[in-house]
Amino acid sequence: MHNTLLVWTNELGSLYTFKLVEKLVLVVSDPAVFMKLAGNGPEALPKAAFAVQGAKELGPGPDGIFMLLDFHSEEYKTVRKTLAPAFSLENVRNISPVACEHAQHLASKWAGGLEVDKEGDCGATVSVAGNIDVMEDLKKSALSVFLNGVLCMEMGEAEKETFLKNLQEGMAEVTLRVTNPLRQLIYNAMPFLPWSKRLAENFAAVNDLWILIFKRMREQAPYSETDFSLLACFWRLEHVHGFDDGRIRASLAAFVVAGFETNAGTVAWALYDIASHNEVQKTLQTELRTAGLLHEEGSPNRGRPITWEDLWGLPYFTAVLKESMRLHAIVATTSTIREADRDVELGGYYVPKGTVVWAPLTCLHCSAHNWEDPLAFKPERWLVPKGAKGDSEKAFHPFGYGPRNCIGQNLGNIVVRAMLMELISSLWFDVPSCMGSVEDVRAREEVGMTLKCRGRDL
Repeated sequence: MHNTLLVWTNELGSLYTFKLVEKLVLVVSDPAVFMKLAGNGPEALPKAAFAVQGAKELGPGPDGIFMLLDFHSEEYKTVRKTLAPAFSLENVRNISPVACEHAQHLASKWAGGLEVDKEGDCGATVSVAGNIDVMEDLKKSALSVFLNGVLCMEMGEAEKETFLKNLQEGMAEVTLRVTNPLRQLIYNAMPFLPWSKRLAENFAAVNDLWILIFKRMREQAPYSETDFSLLACFWRLEHVHGFDDGRIRASLAAFVVAGFETNAGTVAWALYDIASHNEVQKTLQTELRTAGLLHEEGSPNRGRPITWEDLWGLPYFTAVLKESMRLHAIVATTSTIREADRDVELGGYYVPKGTVVWAPLTCLHCSAHNWEDPLAFKPERWLVPKGAKGDSEKAFHPFGYGPRNCIGQNLGNIVVRAMLMELISSLWFDVPSCMGSVEDVRAREEVGMTLKCRGRDL
């Protein structure tokens, strides 16, 4: 769907409308208009209810995680204010060693079947095991980082696989309900059907983890006033603000899902972009080698551990990551979906009450109206002051914008940077033929990633 919207955006402009059944939809990719509707000024609009109702069953309580998506409610404001200290840069900086450790385990797993291939380019070794489903492995690794580093919990490999399988099936249904709200009515009206029963089992199994985390929160209580760990902040929602069990667990559900799914997807797409551009990968290796971070086969220098300063101190690495995040927004289609609760003017146009205002990140990040050569992977555009037609930062919002932006963006930035830096310091990546061309990957509009990895003897 997001590719179709991008085609329309390039053809029709940065503001255009279409009819969805009887609903008028305004698609926005103008950065200035986007910042106004997503900000906290008079033109800001509330979240469209239909866009998030499908996610209700992923969390417990009468509203599931929907309660966290009603951005204008006092309840949401209380949750955000109470949990914000847990995601301050100072509070989450200790997560980077945990992310590096799990990425090291992942690199070792992927490299476990390597053998020397004298014909390989770059003098590399190639994987005997062949293709690797990096997305699934990254999800497990990112989930472990969140559980271990943020919640101080452990989960067995089999438990993680079962949880991720159930969550993936549930999230797939949630996504379908965004574009077809009738699906939820059908499932609710016919719970006796096999697929309805299976979906109910998925949601119930996923909810078991929220219950487990909730129990751990209570087991570790009481918390000191200076403890700003995530569990301590959740505990304050209950004991200071009077949130009931269902709403606490719903909050936990939203943060756990957002805390690892997006990180895994971001790292996977960055690896794909790096693997698709050998010159970019070589330049990255040069930067890592200069910093003393590259793990080189056959060399006594195995690379030093990644430090906090390294995460932010490598300009080309940062440019590569930002360019990948521009091209592959993890919430590409849903992104910002608002509904005009009153007549309003946006971008000089009258928008009547009831209009759905849709700002897909793909259109903002990849529109020819905002970027030159928008679908090309060009990290160098971030190494100059003006990467877009105008101010590049105004057309780049991977974590959203305004008072409703991603509360966990500090954590996400750290985990993604640490995992990606560790993986590309350890291995060389290639795109196998089964993935097809870059155009094929974009056209499929699906979340999945298969790559090949190699060791090095450079």
